[in-house]
Amino acid sequence: MRSLVVSPYDPDARSARKREIEWLGYKSHMTETCDEEPNALHLIVQVETTPATTADEQVLAPLLAKERQQGLAPEEMYLDLGSTRAEQLVEQACLGTRIIGPVAGTTSWQQSRFTAQDFQLDWPKQVAICPQGQRSQRWRQGQDKRGKPITVIQWAKPGCAACPVRSWCTHSQEGRTLTLGREPSHLALEQRRKEQVTPAFQQKYALRAGIEATIAQAVRTTGLRQARWRGQDKVHLQHERDRRGDQFHAHR
Repeated sequence: MRSLVVSPYDPDARSARKREIEWLGYKSHMTETCDEEPNALHLIVQVETTPATTADEQVLAPLLAKERQQGLAPEEMYLDLGSTRAEQLVEQACLGTRIIGPVAGTTSWQQSRFTAQDFQLDWPKQVAICPQGQRSQRWRQGQDKRGKPITVIQWAKPGCAACPVRSWCTHSQEGRTLTLGREPSHLALEQRRKEQVTPAFQQKYALRAGIEATIAQAVRTTGLRQARWRGQDKVHLQHERDRRGDQFHAHR
């Protein structure tokens, strides 16, 4: 539970796990300049401190908002998989920042069979056609359990029941259902999935690797993974002091 207090000495601390690492406390999120010029000085521009349970993707918008207030927002920002969402690709592009980073692939059992990419989607007419030529029966806008805007497309039960490849498409006793983002988000997501497997994108994205070295240096030289005070505000002050003290700015 994100609100569960895990320490009587620090009510702000939370318990989290990332792969094999478990900890009690906070997360530190940072942005770093990554100019490609030889011997360019790479500087940590912004540091955010959040409870350990805060998802990385939740930090992007407020972090960039602060950078815009300071006149420091980048034209491009390189992020890892945990920080990219389709909605933010669209939102940040409208605000002047192009997000460079991979997005998650589909995790459905249908990913090796009939996925959203196999359906013809006519967004203006709100009609979809399946790989077997069946037109959708219903198209509606809604929200998922987290309040995220979604588009739900459904096919009629009789048409799916008679389909010769039904077992490759759906296990439902009703017709096939597609749940997608809204049009701009879905199109941005599909475009990025196509881009991220290309050599050109992967070469460009390699520029992000520098932040991993910065984080490793911060862990070694400033004890980034050990909070020296209690309470989120004081821990953030620790992170800010380390950043402003130039203790782990690096030439690369």
